[in-house]
Amino acid sequence: SFCGVNGEKALEPGRDIVWELDGRKTYAITWDLLCEREYLGTLLSSSYFVGSLVALLTCSTLYDKFGRLRVAQIAQLGTMVLTAMLAVPYDIWYFMAIRCLSGGFLFATITGYHVLTVEFLPTKWKGAGMTLVMSQWVGGNLSLVLI
Repeated sequence: SFCGVNGEKALEPGRDIVWELDGRKTYAITWDLLCEREYLGTLLSSSYFVGSLVALLTCSTLYDKFGRLRVAQIAQLGTMVLTAMLAVPYDIWYFMAIRCLSGGFLFATITGYHVLTVEFLPTKWKGAGMTLVMSQWVGGNLSLVLI
């Protein structure tokens, strides 16, 4: 096996296995996310949802205090900045923190615009408006996968 369980000899990254693309190593190799540090890869995924959970618990207070539109716009700007920062992760802990913040800011953006859509559109247009807001979010996530 890769990590050498059950008495097997472990494969050594860089010697037995080389994961490179045009001379660049993958983050799994660069940040040593293999074997005993494999749990850090799972934490990277979870950090995004931790940020979303914190935003879930705090957004309604922020919306009521500062206004939905203002909070959603600030959150959208924050999401754009954090997404740009994610393009050049230099450390796993930096990447994890930015993903956590990104999850929170994106959640604040989506929920803010979603609530504004429900509040201000005429009844007959609410379904279409909410579908449009959510399709933009889904489209943005799909475009990230395709890039």
